[in-house]
Amino acid sequence: MSHFSDIERIQIIMERERDGKTLSTIATRHHCTHAAVRNILSRYHNTGEITGGKSPGRPHPLSHVEKQKLDKLIKRKPTATATALANDIFEKTDKRVSARTIQRYRRYLGYRPYHQQIKKHSPRRKSKSKLLLLKHTSMMM
Repeated sequence: MSHFSDIERIQIIMERERDGKTLSTIATRHHCTHAAVRNILSRYHNTGEITGGKSPGRPHPLSHVEKQKLDKLIKRKPTATATALANDIFEKTDKRVSARTIQRYRRYLGYRPYHQQIKKHSPRRKSKSKLLLLKHTSMMM
């Protein structure tokens, strides 16, 4: 029943109410089962609504508008970590989102994952390698 657009649902209701067509005739015309047509008609008669009800399952963590805000954030800060983006989303929308969810949405929006690399700077190691190089070159001369 969810694959029907609102226009198709109105057509189904009009064919039954105005034209008096049978359920099987309407079903063959719209390429569905007569049970789907019956469900649309019964929802219309019981509630007066044409559109489907609330969809089952867990709601999405971010709405369409919030996804757009995340997209803008990623464009402004392409090297930001998922944790930093999650904090920014919380500041803008007052909605807590995990870093893992941000990673998933980043992938969904078409961005490649960004992994922050922390480079270790060891001045002793560098100075030791310089000393060895100097000793080696001085011995050759």
